[in-house]
Amino acid sequence: PSLCVAPGTLINANTLEDFKEWDKAKLLESTARRILDDIESGRALEEPERLLRFLLLTFADLKSHKYFYWFAFPAFAISPPPLASAPTALSDVLSSAQLTTLREGYAALTAAASS
Repeated sequence: PSLCVAPGTLINANTLEDFKEWDKAKLLESTARRILDDIESGRALEEPERLLRFLLLTFADLKSHKYFYWFAFPAFAISPPPLASAPTALSDVLSSAQLTTLREGYAALTAAASS
């Protein structure tokens, strides 16, 4: 697709003092709650873009051409992260020929990316 929908909240403060007084933790918490509600209700399965919410708090001092902003992408930190299996060394799973192919492929990929 040629576009990606990312629903978000834009708050533009009228003064620098208003900008500084916004409770950023509360904004983040309310947005995270909306994401969690969408997950629990199943709406995120129907509309995955609901997981891409963002916050943007701004103030523009047009007289002095100074711009202030606070951008946030709420995300959940799962601790400890769920694992399908215990971590295993690649050398315990792949043959030496497969490891060589992997190294060569990675080297080619990084060379192509840097040129």
